[in-house]
Amino acid sequence: PLLLMTPLVTFRRDWFSRESEHNCRCLRGMFIRKCKAFWRSPKVKFWTNVEFYSLFLIYQTYVILVKMDKTTKDTDNPSCDHNTPFTAPKMILYIWFLLFLLDEIVQVYTKHFWKWFKVSWNKLDALMYTVNLCGFILVNIPAAEDAATCFDEGAYNIGRIFLATSSILFYLRLNHMFIPDEA
Repeated sequence: PLLLMTPLVTFRRDWFSRESEHNCRCLRGMFIRKCKAFWRSPKVKFWTNVEFYSLFLIYQTYVILVKMDKTTKDTDNPSCDHNTPFTAPKMILYIWFLLFLLDEIVQVYTKHFWKWFKVSWNKLDALMYTVNLCGFILVNIPAAEDAATCFDEGAYNIGRIFLATSSILFYLRLNHMFIPDEA
């Protein structure tokens, strides 16, 4: 992006004339036009999408494997563990996942549902988001008998399995970015 300010980076159209190049206002306009042309190009869009999706996968794997600490001990009741569902790494992951889910919901509403569901990658997306939502719910669910203080270890472990499975499905989804579209 820093090279956009120089005449070394050009696009197919000549955005500026040589005589007006020294004018500060034109330089700023030239820079803005070059930035727009750069960020709107298909290659930059594709690789930016791949990079951010890869960062999401790495971060999701890190949170699920390392940062998903199960519980903290209760000092008043040592036989009962407290769930710590809202740590910062988990919240960042939840928000990032929610953005992906909202993007998918927009895709469903812009197309007819059955037309959207005919595509095999969208079926994988629906399965992936459903499994991930079930995992988030199960990991953060308290025990039924004492919901305010205790934590259900069985549901937590099943939730971790769901999250690991959804992580595998997210990695499979990465293949969709590199396969040419049939349309």
